[in-house]
Amino acid sequence: MEQIRKIYNRVPVHPLLISLYLVLFLWTTNIDEILFFVIFTSLAYSLVFVLSIYLITCLILRNCQQAALITSLIAILALSYGHVYNFILEQEFLSAHIGYYRLLAICLFILIIGVIFIWKYRKSLQAANRILNFTFFVLIAITLGQAALHFLSNPPVNMQSVQTEKMQNDSTQIGLDRDVYYIILDSYSREDILAYFNFDNSAFIHELKELGFVIPECTQSNYSFTAQSMASSLNMNYLTELSIPLNKNWEELVIQDLSPFIKNNLIRKMFEDMGYQTVTFKTVYPYLNIDDADFYYDFEQSVEFYDKLETDNFQYLFANTTILRLLIEADFLPDDQYENNTFPGIIRLAKLLIPKDDLFSERLFKVYEQNQYNFDQLEEIPNIPGSKFVYAHLFSTHQPFVFTADGQVRWPVLENNEGYVSQVIYTNQRILEIVETILEESNVPPVIIIQSDHSYKGSERNKILNAFHLPDGGAENIPPDLTPVNTFRIIFNHYFGGNFDLLPNIAYASSKENTYDVIPKSCVGTTP
Repeated sequence: MEQIRKIYNRVPVHPLLISLYLVLFLWTTNIDEILFFVIFTSLAYSLVFVLSIYLITCLILRNCQQAALITSLIAILALSYGHVYNFILEQEFLSAHIGYYRLLAICLFILIIGVIFIWKYRKSLQAANRILNFTFFVLIAITLGQAALHFLSNPPVNMQSVQTEKMQNDSTQIGLDRDVYYIILDSYSREDILAYFNFDNSAFIHELKELGFVIPECTQSNYSFTAQSMASSLNMNYLTELSIPLNKNWEELVIQDLSPFIKNNLIRKMFEDMGYQTVTFKTVYPYLNIDDADFYYDFEQSVEFYDKLETDNFQYLFANTTILRLLIEADFLPDDQYENNTFPGIIRLAKLLIPKDDLFSERLFKVYEQNQYNFDQLEEIPNIPGSKFVYAHLFSTHQPFVFTADGQVRWPVLENNEGYVSQVIYTNQRILEIVETILEESNVPPVIIIQSDHSYKGSERNKILNAFHLPDGGAENIPPDLTPVNTFRIIFNHYFGGNFDLLPNIAYASSKENTYDVIPKSCVGTTP
């Protein structure tokens, strides 16, 4: 024990602890959307970066105490650069006077002052190193403790029995042996909202109608965000009726309250009780994945963890919190704006040496491949024998926008309305091809719902695409203001002998900052 204490007092390990802490901090703040295994690659890069600086400064200064403090200062400035800038963006006064490159100037000034201070007091640095060692040991322990507490306080829960008890009616009679497809196109906006982007979607709507679809003109999602919408629609009820409170913030909701209702949803249970097989697809968010389905399509099933898309996504997220944000943002700045920035030469050099899309090109191509894979597999599902409930949550109309309108890889990506419209155009083409294949290869006319969880336009997030192929008279029950909470109530009633009451069609609008500060919206999107 005494030997450990001596090592602790004499060896300054805080630079490595800082690099470890910042990666863990980013993971824990996004713990609902990021699996633990994805952090290791970013952690390795971070440690290598800090260790390299540490060794170089040790060799130059020949004083590890000084080198450790200088390295820690560099690590804090470089690895938290994006965090600091995000904070500045949230403060109106600061954001008006400080930009990416003025912040860089401030960081360089702090570094110079810090190095001068460390050099001046180089003979009395051991205490400072001990304090930093202790501080970051404690911070890491707290972070890991919070993560452990998060998982221990949110054990996997089988919500099926609870949900079934909440439903007064039960659909147990099997009608025709028909497949049911529930296709979610994430962020797909209603036709009138797409017109805001100077895009006329009437041709796609017309083609769907020609294939037998009914498209209510004034349909909305019940909630404004993915997890809320899917927990509600997959359980045919509003969140308050599922005992999910509306007074929590977003970070507290996904695993604890919403994810069990998505993974073990009532609709899935009812179909499986009737002998149906469940078919699902891996998504970009772990809390949406139903990986214990009979058929679970995972584009990267055989890929090592360090090469998975989730790992690349975390690397991109982590890079945005570091000094690499300068390189990532460089491609978004037009050339004619260089003279208005503090370091125009740095911007040009960043774009020349490491363009943003070269830095993360593999990640973006994986997004493209995953979307294409999901399209292809969805088209093959009619070949699976037996009755099937297919839940396909697709992200082909979700950022990043990697498709051109004809389905080629967009390079570089275009994160604006034009990029979104191109995704919609290609998705329309593939969905029509998929639907035609499903209809042609199904022995019994299937039920097909093509629906979005929310729209792309921020102020109109509840206005969604909602299209229904309900053969043998099912379409007669679709009201013009239908919301997803009633979708499967209608389907179970008409096709499977159910006796569910239809709920009021209410759209609750909210913002990302106040996700559960919900406001009921009428069909046209005005407050009643």
